[in-house]
Amino acid sequence: VNEINTARQAFEARPSQAETCYQLAQLLFQAGDFWEAQALLQPHRETNHLSSESTSLLASLEILLGHYLQAEELLAELETLQADDPAARMKTQIRKMMAYYQTGQFCKSHSLFKGMEDKIQLPVWEQMKAFGEEVPFHVNWHGLREENIPFLITDPLPIIELEIQGKRIYSLIDTGGDNLYLDDQYAAELGIRPVAESIGHFGGGMEGKIGFAIGRNLCLGNVTLDAVPITIMPTQRWSKGFAEGKYAIGGVMGTGILKQFLATIDYPSGQLVLRPRSDSNPLAGIEIPFVLHQTHLMMAKGSLNGFDHLTFFVDSGLAAEASFSAPIQTLQYTGIPIPDTRIDENGIGGGGEGLWASGTFKIESLGLGSLLRHDLEGDYGSLVPGTYWQNGFIQDGLISHNFLRQYRWTLNFNKMKYIFNL
Repeated sequence: VNEINTARQAFEARPSQAETCYQLAQLLFQAGDFWEAQALLQPHRETNHLSSESTSLLASLEILLGHYLQAEELLAELETLQADDPAARMKTQIRKMMAYYQTGQFCKSHSLFKGMEDKIQLPVWEQMKAFGEEVPFHVNWHGLREENIPFLITDPLPIIELEIQGKRIYSLIDTGGDNLYLDDQYAAELGIRPVAESIGHFGGGMEGKIGFAIGRNLCLGNVTLDAVPITIMPTQRWSKGFAEGKYAIGGVMGTGILKQFLATIDYPSGQLVLRPRSDSNPLAGIEIPFVLHQTHLMMAKGSLNGFDHLTFFVDSGLAAEASFSAPIQTLQYTGIPIPDTRIDENGIGGGGEGLWASGTFKIESLGLGSLLRHDLEGDYGSLVPGTYWQNGFIQDGLISHNFLRQYRWTLNFNKMKYIFNL
């Protein structure tokens, strides 16, 4: 905060100077003020006064804000400047790959990393290449304009029934995950095999092996998605934590699937409502802007105990009483005492293998945008210290199910805004 104030004074004294603009924009990016950082750099872009550092930063901001065409243009310019720097060019092409990923242009990624293939390990790229010329996420509405899928239960996380390649499974809804996570046993039964593998990083710093594959069709009620990226990992192990094991958890539906629709997670009515992304019928409610990082990490601004301008990962998948999870840095910044932690041997764990020690703390107030709730519980332990800076900007915490479940929550990826209604 102090550095931003100093940089802002320098910028206001010399607003036309490219270097003071970049320094302030870089700090704003790190603090999660992505919208102001982009607004600062864009005028310099229009007058062709951007350094390579500013061009790189603006490209990252455009990707976060969902301006993928603008990001592609900037990254192409950056590649030209990096012709003699293979390491920098590789990083630029990784960002191009993410722009292609988010726009469903998987085939455009095939031409990336020429001459550098043996120097990279990118399972997502291997998955994208495996689609060949096929366009992912083809939606077939079968003449419908809306589909409502009932929750079988709402707490501790919503469960819905869906169908993958003819097999009916029970799936959690979790915006902390990417596309569709499919249980490894079910994947084997369906003949869905990974085209690449990796080690995933999950809550509590736990790790677990995951596979990257392709599902040929996914039915959400009467709506069908063809050519769907799938992540393979054990999910049935979580079944005991939901409705006393009544439902065998065969999958987890994440942000990448919801992103194909104008989707409303309607907690009060206990249903998932899907509409076409192109639906022009405006939805009224409390609007909160968000950004999308990497494949599926949605970030929005929030507050904790009166500390404003914090950046929260909006991850609906914390299956606990806690509405929020924070790393040690955030507790120290807000003056919250570090709670004692212990391992709950009866816990269901997260995506990784094993359990981790956690504790709880009291929250006086917790906000997401203009939404504000009081007297909640927070979790300490799920977010390890490394999560604070791991994205290049500060992630102050994770806001989750027990905050969001009070609302009808619509995710509008065309406008990059949430719409909340009671």
